[in-house]
Parts: sequence; structure tokens; C-alpha cells
Amino acid sequence: MDKLSKASQMINRSLIQSIKYSPQKQIYLHALPSATLVSFSSNPNSIPIGSIPSLKKDELESVIIKPEQFKANADFLNVLHSTFSRSAHLDPTYQIDALNYPGSFMALGDYKIILDYMNQRPDLQNTIGFVHVGFDNIINPESYEKNDAYTVCNIDGVITLSDFMLEELQKEL
Repeated sequence: MDKLSKASQMINRSLIQSIKYSPQKQIYLHALPSATLVSFSSNPNSIPIGSIPSLKKDELESVIIKPEQFKANADFLNVLHSTFSRSAHLDPTYQIDALNYPGSFMALGDYKIILDYMNQRPDLQNTIGFVHVGFDNIINPESYEKNDAYTVCNIDGVITLSDFMLEELQKEL
């Protein structure tokens, strides 16, 4: 378990200020003396997505998370990929996308960027993984392959998920 996850398990709630991150409403920021945790949970003890340098109280509400200051949490990535492996084929959003990929592989993008048209594939750094779609337009539930080039925070922003995948992921955090 990495140091960030261990630290998040031992947080005294009275020392934390937590807010929703205004540019991405699925994200919470938890300000600690040593770092600011970036999380999908309002609970600062959950597994964080990653962290940014410590912020002062007055900086917390106006911060824009930049890739050069963001440190991803390897434990979060493991949970993300195991959740996608188990549940992505059940996501109605991906099921609709699968109608465009019969008999081929489909990229499972996050939603940092909303694509302009059907059949457009997300950029590689915004692709969480890939699944195989059968000729019947059904996602093979055992076909998930993670994308090692995926980044949870890049120039396009911080990870954004469909409502379904967010709920599934939050069960594991």
C-alpha cells in the first residue's frame, strides 16, 4: 500500500477542510497539513485518486488542479481497473456505445472530454481500458484490458466517470 493511502486511513477529521471541486462536481478536495487529497468520496478516509500540494484555506475554493502538481495514487488505479473489469459491461452508457463496435474492441474513455460524434475514440491518455464487443453488440464481460497509458489527471482535467461507474467505484473506496 502506498504512503498516500496509509496516510488517508489515519486522518483526524477535525484537522480537515473538505469541499467539492468546482470544475468537476464528482471530486472532493480534502485539505491536510501535508497535502490536499483529491477523492471521489466526501469521506477523507477513503482511497484518494491522488494528491496535490497542501493548500491554504483561502486557496482551496479557487484551485485548478494541474497535471504537473498532481500525484496519482497507485492504490486508486488498482481499484479503478478492478471496478471497470467487474462492472464496465453493465454500464448503460458503454452498452449504448457498444452498438457502434460489433465484432471489435471498444475504448472505455473517461469523460474529461465529451466526444464530438459517435464512433470517435477518446485520446489514449483518456482511455481507461478496452473491451471486446461481440457481433451481437454485447460487451464481453471478461474482456476488459487496462490501458497502462491512462492518466487520471492531464491537460484535459481530472477523471470524470458516468453516474453508473461512479457509484460502482464508490462502493470500493
